[in-house]
Amino acid sequence: MVSEALKYKDVLLWFGNSISMDVPSLEEWKEAEEMMNFLKVFLNVTKTFSTVRRPSSHSYMKEVYSIRSTLLEDDMSFNKTLQILFFDMKIRFANYWESPNLILTLACVFDPRRKLLFVDFCFQDAYGEKTDKYYERMRVVQSSLTIFYDEYERMTYNTERVTSSGSPEVERGTLEKMKFEMRFSQFQFQNRHLRPNKSELDNYLEEPLVVSDEENFDILQWWKRNSDLYPTLAKMARDFLAVSISTIASESAFIVAGRLTNKLRNSMNAETIEALVCSKDWFGSIDSSFN
Repeated sequence: MVSEALKYKDVLLWFGNSISMDVPSLEEWKEAEEMMNFLKVFLNVTKTFSTVRRPSSHSYMKEVYSIRSTLLEDDMSFNKTLQILFFDMKIRFANYWESPNLILTLACVFDPRRKLLFVDFCFQDAYGEKTDKYYERMRVVQSSLTIFYDEYERMTYNTERVTSSGSPEVERGTLEKMKFEMRFSQFQFQNRHLRPNKSELDNYLEEPLVVSDEENFDILQWWKRNSDLYPTLAKMARDFLAVSISTIASESAFIVAGRLTNKLRNSMNAETIEALVCSKDWFGSIDSSFN
């Protein structure tokens, strides 16, 4: 609303003066414009976090750090209108920054355009290079990433083992061959820390960053194309990128379901309601892709 009013500032000033109406002064218009520019960053972050049509968890670190950069700008503290709001937000954000969400921080690593390098850059820029705080933050992120990777690798191995041993109709020769391959896979898994070969995670992190613009990059398609190259990491990416930053998506689902079931339509079973909600969402996705 403020942005639209600013477009017609001169007209509104002229009209107000022509009918002797009290109108905002030029100084007040300037303060309104500064307020709008300050809050625009938060508006863009809110839009990113509130999206329901594509993953947003990998954008967590970038968007949160953009807020931090805005709040650290010195010139904001000299604006009298913004002073109270600015310092209150700065204190609240400082408390939040001290305990960031670890899962969402790890989700940033699965963006091939940034990987762990971006997390390193943010912490280094925030705490300074070679400081205890920087090393502690990076240690937590790196160790957590390794723990998650080892667990997913173990689950992948167990899944393959159950799949190969759960088919009784396989010919005996083929079954023995599969058992032999599984024994080797088990040996390989148990001795993975002794091998000089690099893991999927190491190879992924050492690969050059993907160069792509923000609008046209489809992170899910990238992981789908590279799932053969990084099978374990692709499963991790599927789960981490599915994490929702905002509760808007889930709240929206309840609102839609509430519109479907009312006192006149309350005999539908759960399967019918689920089918209607999903159909509406899918058709909406198709319409937006054509537009």
